[in-house]
Amino acid sequence: EPNGRKITVALIQGGITSDWYGRINSAEEILDVYERLSLESSRVKPDIIIWPEFAIMKDIKQDNYFYDRISNIAKNTNAILVFGSIEVTDETDPQFNNIKNITHVFNRDGSYLGGYIAVLPFVFNGRIVNGQEFTVFNTDVGKFGITSCEEETYGFIDKIYTKDGADFLINVSNDEPIKNMYIRKIKSMHSQFSASENNRYLIRSTNTGFTEVINPFGKIEAEISPNKEGYLTADIYVK
Repeated sequence: EPNGRKITVALIQGGITSDWYGRINSAEEILDVYERLSLESSRVKPDIIIWPEFAIMKDIKQDNYFYDRISNIAKNTNAILVFGSIEVTDETDPQFNNIKNITHVFNRDGSYLGGYIAVLPFVFNGRIVNGQEFTVFNTDVGKFGITSCEEETYGFIDKIYTKDGADFLINVSNDEPIKNMYIRKIKSMHSQFSASENNRYLIRSTNTGFTEVINPFGKIEAEISPNKEGYLTADIYVK
């Protein structure tokens, strides 16, 4: 039986099948999808809403329109908002090499809490610039650490977060390029291992699946069917 303080989570699965540049060129239309699904999920009053890795292919720190819209989504849903994006560097080229794989965190009031830059990102379509530290975010719903995509396969990262006081764990992934569903499922099982190894809930938000809520025993308590647009709401418990 679950015990501890209850946190209601909403995981958004965008089901976006566009390629890298297609998602860059249609970032506003994609944001429309995530905004609509987030507002729909807010009916159950989630404490935290999570979008997947590379949900919004804009550097929001350099784009006031996207920053303001996303800040307002957090404010209008009264939820902490976590989502994957990109951050350009001085060396970013027209092919979007030399970017950072960043996961942003907004507070309920729309203020910016910070971002986690993937320390061990999957290198594809050019070079991704590595982050330098594993960050535990301290919020009014509790402390959590984030892994991005392939980082879930490195079990030591979630152990660092747990040692540093994380109450629960988050993974954001975009596994759409993995067409083989068996391989995609095998990758997601690393998050089940991490949940059980660290005795923590792990919530996994993906673009096309598998989006899941995993309990501290490594068991999947709730999930969305792969390759569809939708959202999942569930309760997790922290000590």
